Amino acid sequence: MFDSFSLPDTFTWNTMMRTYLNAQKPAESLALYFQMRFHDDLPLDSFSLSLVLQACGRLMDCDNGMMIHAYVVKLGFCRDLFVQTALIEMYARCGCTEYAAKVFDFMEEPDLVAHNVLLSEYVKIRDIQKARELFDRMPQRDLVSWNTIIHGYASFGDALDIANQ
Repeated sequence: MFDSFSLPDTFTWNTMMRTYLNAQKPAESLALYFQMRFHDDLPLDSFSLSLVLQACGRLMDCDNGMMIHAYVVKLGFCRDLFVQTALIEMYARCGCTEYAAKVFDFMEEPDLVAHNVLLSEYVKIRDIQKARELFDRMPQRDLVSWNTIIHGYASFGDALDIANQ
């Protein structure tokens, strides 16, 4: 059906990229992004960019992710909360937690989702110290935050350490 459109709009492209991500097909989502870029008159939005960054993260494709990050800066989306959160996740999934932390530190007011994404990525790489430091700095915490830090301590740290502090 998508291929039957003569020139799909940004919303339609985004819908297809999201559909591929939901179907666990990030390579197809990334390919759609590059096809979309061939249409100069088709504007990208923050949703397009966050989707393609998610695809890069799932593929652990840091090269394309960094290229898209440069494009994000060029287009002026570097302060967009959705894009920033997608950048944090992409860099962390690619094993570049120092870049993820830099994006996080660049954020004017990171929201709970951004905190939880970085917290989760620290736990995934078993850096309980950084996870705990971030957790302690969080202005608010939710069930996801608590479950993430408890899982981290139970799996990779001293579970009693969290209870004693």
